[in-house]
Amino acid sequence: MIRSTLLHSLLLLCSPLLGAQSIDVYPNFENASIVPEVFRDAERRCTMDSFLGPDRKNRFISAGTPYVTFGADPSNWWLRFSVHNADTAARVVLLRLNRKNFDAFHLWALDTNGVVTDMGGVGADYHSQPQFFLLNGYYFTLRIPPGYTTFYGCAVNRIGSMHLSMNLESAEHFTVNNRVSVMLFGLFLGVILVAMVFSLLFYQQLRDPVYLFYLAYVINILCREAYNYSADFSLAPVVQRNVTSLLLATTFGLFFRHFLRLWELAPFTDRMVKIYASAIAVLGLIIMPLVHARQGDILKVIFMVTDFTNLFFTLLALMITLYFWRTSERARITAIAYLPLALGFVAILLRNMNVIPNFPFINHAVMVGFIIEVLVLTIGFSIAFRVTAKEKEHLLLQLTLEQQEKQLAIQTAEQQVKDRIARDLHDDVAASMASIRILSQVVRKKLNGQLLELMPLLEQIGQSAQSSLDGISDIIWAVKTNPDFLNDLADRMRDYAGKTLEVRGIDYHFDIPRQLPVLNLPVDVRRNLYFIFKETINNAAKYSRCKQLNVTMKLAEPTKLLLRMEDDGCGFNPADIKFGNGLLNIQKRAKDLGADLHLSAAPGKGVLVQLTLNIDVYAL
Repeated sequence: MIRSTLLHSLLLLCSPLLGAQSIDVYPNFENASIVPEVFRDAERRCTMDSFLGPDRKNRFISAGTPYVTFGADPSNWWLRFSVHNADTAARVVLLRLNRKNFDAFHLWALDTNGVVTDMGGVGADYHSQPQFFLLNGYYFTLRIPPGYTTFYGCAVNRIGSMHLSMNLESAEHFTVNNRVSVMLFGLFLGVILVAMVFSLLFYQQLRDPVYLFYLAYVINILCREAYNYSADFSLAPVVQRNVTSLLLATTFGLFFRHFLRLWELAPFTDRMVKIYASAIAVLGLIIMPLVHARQGDILKVIFMVTDFTNLFFTLLALMITLYFWRTSERARITAIAYLPLALGFVAILLRNMNVIPNFPFINHAVMVGFIIEVLVLTIGFSIAFRVTAKEKEHLLLQLTLEQQEKQLAIQTAEQQVKDRIARDLHDDVAASMASIRILSQVVRKKLNGQLLELMPLLEQIGQSAQSSLDGISDIIWAVKTNPDFLNDLADRMRDYAGKTLEVRGIDYHFDIPRQLPVLNLPVDVRRNLYFIFKETINNAAKYSRCKQLNVTMKLAEPTKLLLRMEDDGCGFNPADIKFGNGLLNIQKRAKDLGADLHLSAAPGKGVLVQLTLNIDVYAL
């Protein structure tokens, strides 16, 4: 109130020098800025009739500038200006009001004959005005008769600051300005949409809350500018007109501290920003019921405090980004993006505090600042995303290498244990079995035919000892590392088949190439594959009465190993034979291998055992 009174007094002192303005509308007229005369109606009692008396001229003083600011004064502000039409015919022009930040603006026209014409009103109190959609202001269509016409306007904004500039424009000039305004707003919407999509994608990929704060900040920007560009956009008018700027400050504060990781750069400043963002959010919640209750005096103090606070933290944020320019890449991105918008916000706050006039570039500076900021931050996010993705990929590769090294160390340790067990089996158990076999042979020789009933027992002891030695040898062979396992397996299969089949007079043939692939087979795969072969050979030797046995091991496909064993023995009917431990063990081992097992048998036609194993997972 004091600031508005001082402003009014200053204008009163300067008014004789400034004088009133009259706009001349000539044939080639395009546009002109209006410097109005103003009158402050603090008690809000005046009507248009109040200015038709003989002292009406003494009430107004010149504003001295077309960019008038009224601050947070809830008074009715009357404006007056004159238009002179020198033609003999009436002219149609448009009066543009370049902002929408007021509750109401009503216009009257007074011609030279003293006739008053009510031109209507615009503003937030007048909803459902689609003609102002996508315009960043309001307009009146004026029909100017020949001679002088005086216009009176009454502007009021009960809550918050008000600033106003007026232009008189030809229809052609007005159309061009609107097109530029719509194109700028379209560009703004496109940039905002890109920013929202990118922030969602980045959050989905990285799960970093900074992108959610940025999304909330962008949505607040959209709400603020959408209200400025549309009189019909009244989804939540109280929030849009009075709280959006506070929510904008809150969401930007959260985004700012998280994007910069301010707690790492400047912990004390980070605490200040946290308190600031929280306090502004609380003020936003307080303002809404105060607006509904029409508590203008309280709100005036709140807006004054928030304007000063926002100015301080706007400059503080700019100083922080510049201070950490050299040491933080994020600070450099923020500084480049934020500088134009910060300067625009500073100008807005100074205008709201009546420090500077309502220059028209301020609103365009904010819009352009938003576009620059969103573009720079989106590009910065893309760069940061690629850097983060590379770092993540490098970290994942490093983690994979570490896991492989750990796994290799575990496998090495396991193999060392297996080798030690194998040595112990060989040195201790195998030696004991060999001693038992040798002692049984010594005893049998010393008996020399005496006590014939003991000879079968000694023979059985020797065979059991030999079988134990063979089993221990197989276990030792299976657990030892051998990268050329398949070729080694082929040699062992030949050796075992020779010892088992030759003593029974069974002829055998091996079809195994010497260039089998080198595989990294686990111990259980080695053991199961070899024991399936052994069990099949033993069954053929004991039960088949065959004369010929053929063994094939080769690659059926690049990733398939085929092991095929076929005899020409007596065969059997699978339906009549109860599967014993031998056949069950073959089936169980094949299942453990994940291999396909095919068993074919018929009376008089021998037996076929075929195993197909997928080996691509074991390739080196």
